[in-house]
Amino acid sequence: MQYAGHLLKFAKNNITINSIKIIPLAILSIYSFANNSWADDNAAPGLNLSPVVVTATRTEQNSFDVPASIDVVDSAQIHDQQLQTNLSESLARVPGITVANRQNYAQDLQISSRGFGARAPFGVKGIRIIVDDIPATMPDGQGQGATISLGSTDHIEILRGPFSALYGNGAGGVLQAFTESGKGKPAITNNFSAGSYGTTREEVKVSGSVGAVSYLVDSSWFSTDGYRVHSKTDRNQVNAKIVWEVDDTTKLKLSANSYYQKAEDPLGLTLGQLAYNPKMAGGSSVNQGSSPASVSFNSSKTISYNQAGLVLDKDINENNSFKIITYYGTRKVEQLQSFQPLGVVDLDRDFGGVNLRYNYLTKIADQQLKITGGLDYDKSSELRRSFNNNNGSPSATALRSEDDAVYNFDPYVQANLQLGSKWEVTGGLRYNNVNFNIQDNLTPSGSGSNSGSVSYSKTTPSMGVIFHATPSVNIYANAGQGFETPTFAEIAYSLNSNGSVNTSKSSLTLKPAESTTYEIGTKAFLTENTRLNVALFTTQVTNEIAAANNSSGKVAYQNIPETERNGIEMSLDSIWNNGFKTYLAYTYIDATVSKSYTKKISNGAPITINSGNQIPGISKNSLYGEVQWSYEPIGFSTALEANWRDKYYATDSNGANEIAKSFVAANIRAGFNQKINNWGVSEFVRVNNIFDRNYVGSVIVNESNSRFFEPAPGRNWLLGINASYQF
Repeated sequence: MQYAGHLLKFAKNNITINSIKIIPLAILSIYSFANNSWADDNAAPGLNLSPVVVTATRTEQNSFDVPASIDVVDSAQIHDQQLQTNLSESLARVPGITVANRQNYAQDLQISSRGFGARAPFGVKGIRIIVDDIPATMPDGQGQGATISLGSTDHIEILRGPFSALYGNGAGGVLQAFTESGKGKPAITNNFSAGSYGTTREEVKVSGSVGAVSYLVDSSWFSTDGYRVHSKTDRNQVNAKIVWEVDDTTKLKLSANSYYQKAEDPLGLTLGQLAYNPKMAGGSSVNQGSSPASVSFNSSKTISYNQAGLVLDKDINENNSFKIITYYGTRKVEQLQSFQPLGVVDLDRDFGGVNLRYNYLTKIADQQLKITGGLDYDKSSELRRSFNNNNGSPSATALRSEDDAVYNFDPYVQANLQLGSKWEVTGGLRYNNVNFNIQDNLTPSGSGSNSGSVSYSKTTPSMGVIFHATPSVNIYANAGQGFETPTFAEIAYSLNSNGSVNTSKSSLTLKPAESTTYEIGTKAFLTENTRLNVALFTTQVTNEIAAANNSSGKVAYQNIPETERNGIEMSLDSIWNNGFKTYLAYTYIDATVSKSYTKKISNGAPITINSGNQIPGISKNSLYGEVQWSYEPIGFSTALEANWRDKYYATDSNGANEIAKSFVAANIRAGFNQKINNWGVSEFVRVNNIFDRNYVGSVIVNESNSRFFEPAPGRNWLLGINASYQF
């Protein structure tokens, strides 16, 4: 294929790791090695290295046979010897995914997929989040990873590349989490962890099944004083799931999630503050006084989130089935920011939707054909108000009040066709139709009104082909287009004619970002217990959305003409004798501006962002490694983890003082498991950053006061105990 040749040329000419060129014939070498290393072509790969996934094709399929980059984080990787609070704990092992822990629960984690989402100042953008078939990303493309209840999550699937476009507004990928199902006799589990910085987490989980009904209820309480000054957080979360198998062909699934969090926001630090004291709160001079802005204004965020969903799965016969998904939720946010005016944002949101999906299986010339068609309708409505921040308290009178609404109405179709025993082709189309409306309550009409509406639409195709070279080697290629609208947060403010930020007027002139991605890769079992995945990709983006001006915490955005991302992802997963397991994941992303453009204002003067500049927030290289050892006779296990991330920039201009330096952070963990009659007990100890490195955990891209840096904590510890009883 034309794009396969383009990617191989890219690999030959552009990708360098310590000045050693990546050999473009690597895929063929893998083919040869794996083909010769298997004496028995009929041997089946180990199932633990090739889990079943549904995210890429919406039907169950072995991940080894999917023509796309998709990884599964299983229950052990989520739960064992972990705090179970942040996705950064378990997603660090996924190539192409960067989860930057801000150490700031007020702004959530910064999750990026192949560089998409790295610019997000808070929350998750560019990645669709789905939990138990229910969207956790709003129609405008903004999502919150913290709403996933990790304590009761069974596994997480992470899809990158063109097939993510079949899920709608978001070009980076799809993160889909699945809650555990209750099984067998009733069981109760209590989990308690305590660690550095006054951190505690307690969890109580009840699960089981009665006849055709299974149930799970999980409650957790998390609290921390925080690594930094003014970063205290309290979070309560409840996740529940009930599954009723009505008969052999019908299943009803009811899920509900409640989430409450109150978190102080320590803000970012300047380079000088970072060097002086990484624990300090932001918003003051280097030698921090008694009341920095983050403290005097009580910068913080309070979130109350509730959601429920109902899913009906119905098999009509062996060739026809359908799924109906309906959900409703509320989200209320009060955010106090460290400035005046309009230093308080108050959001009161209702959201919900109905998703329909139909699966059809047939044969054409004795070749199996699977067709999935669907329709997604999702809507979010919110009352958005802004107040002055009077030393940590909202003013009595709203200075901005509007009713905002956004909805999408998207049909899609996807098909998978087998072509003999060696080839499979998968393709799909989605028509994206996203509509925004703003109704100004203070000035309903006239020249000063903020009321207005805008619609975005685009058809996004994707196609992939996989060649089953041998039972141990698959080679695939795919291509597709992506579509990403601005979020309400990006629309919120516009630019005045002189380039300053207009805090009372929304911007309805932003265009959606559009992307085209090509990918080739291989999935190979080098032995029965060693799997290697390699993917090369290139993505061109037009009208990427980036900050034009950031003034006193209010950001106005603009479209930038062209950007490009070229990269490679590799992972090597091995199970050895004597209880050893190893895992390596490497990512290279060269994310650059491919056409120069002018930022409308920066400190009062327009500046040019040159072609070749690195896109901020994205490292060129990252590497994760893990060595595990377990000794089953005494229930002991331990692991050493290491995470290396290359330097990356905090601004579009790539200034010398705007760099988060390269770092290596290592963690160690160990624990025991015991089974005594109906009891299961486990204990663990974990030490993070064992060499006490000073490094930046995350950056706030293009922050107006040069407070870019959010430091990671030094050496810290965690102890935990888990006890479960099955009646």
